[in-house]
Amino acid sequence: MENRMTHRYILDTNVLIQYPEVFAKVGEQIKLVLPEAVLAEISHAPSTGRWEGLQTLVEEAISRGVEVMQSPHEVKLNIQSMDRAAQRLSGADIDIARIAIDLTNRFGKTAVSVVTADKALIQFLESRNIEAFGAQQFIANTSSQKANQVLQESAGRLASSQSRFAVTSFAMGIVASLVSNMLFSYRNQLLSTIPVWGTILALPLIGIGLYWYRERYRLSYGVFEFCVGVLMGYYIFLPDFDYSKLGATHAIQILGSLYVMVRGMDNIGKGIEGTKFGAYWKQIFS
Repeated sequence: MENRMTHRYILDTNVLIQYPEVFAKVGEQIKLVLPEAVLAEISHAPSTGRWEGLQTLVEEAISRGVEVMQSPHEVKLNIQSMDRAAQRLSGADIDIARIAIDLTNRFGKTAVSVVTADKALIQFLESRNIEAFGAQQFIANTSSQKANQVLQESAGRLASSQSRFAVTSFAMGIVASLVSNMLFSYRNQLLSTIPVWGTILALPLIGIGLYWYRERYRLSYGVFEFCVGVLMGYYIFLPDFDYSKLGATHAIQILGSLYVMVRGMDNIGKGIEGTKFGAYWKQIFS
């Protein structure tokens, strides 16, 4: 017979990426529920970068008691056209909401909570009197629950791999920008050895290479792009600049460098999205 004090926590994907240690709290009184939609998102994610090791951790957590639940499609959400929070929900969010409503109907609203970093989902659930909050509050609420040591260690290794991913990406971006700056500094010598048709052929290949770089290593590319934007701005003013000669051409160049910096920051934000670093990034800039 199930303990009447048992509490079910439904986990969202963003929480598992940012705080994989939540899995270690699974126990008799704390039931962790993983929606099938969340499991599908993790299963179809690349096994590199911020996702590296997460699939393995999820499989281990399921083997140790984390429950996988299918969305009960018979549950109606009754979304109103004026419900702005509902309009921002993804397919996985809707499945989470259905599971939360179903479990609340079965076990009572005091026995069910959703753990997510999605503000729209939190607003939507709270409008239906279902408790929803972030991972830090979940960790505080379950502080008295003894952690599963095996899952705790696995989550620690995953967190370490995310940190290595971030540090390596930043280092790669800085190195790439320094190499680009060096090539630009010696552009006259380099171009003198390459015929015009060689330059024409090289440009689209370089563009394709940069696109591949961005798609494969977005965080690193974002750092590289931001640094290039900074260098573009510096070259306008260095080694000497007379403000009295500042004209429309210089203004456009300055705006261009600022645009590249903003694009770089956008790619950095997308590259660390879904990690602890991404959460801090959103707190600063959102």
